[in-house]
Amino acid sequence: MICFENNFYNFLSHIGFGGISLSYLITNIIYMRLCLSISSLVLVLWGLLSLPEYSCYSTIGWNLLFFLINTFYTIYEYKKSKNEIIT
Repeated sequence: MICFENNFYNFLSHIGFGGISLSYLITNIIYMRLCLSISSLVLVLWGLLSLPEYSCYSTIGWNLLFFLINTFYTIYEYKKSKNEIIT
């Protein structure tokens, strides 16, 4: 069992979902993706530390996927802005 099911860490969900909400206000694509990556990582921690076992696996899985996608595109957009990638 990897899920700790401790309600003390529920504040992490507010930080993670707040970060996702904040990303809607960001117009720079690199900063928006970076904000989404960090928010997804915080939600992974929330799932691990706070959720019961029957729901933590799907929360961790989906948010890890979103973290990887947004991290990849953050790096891609950064390299593209530095003209390292020719499209």
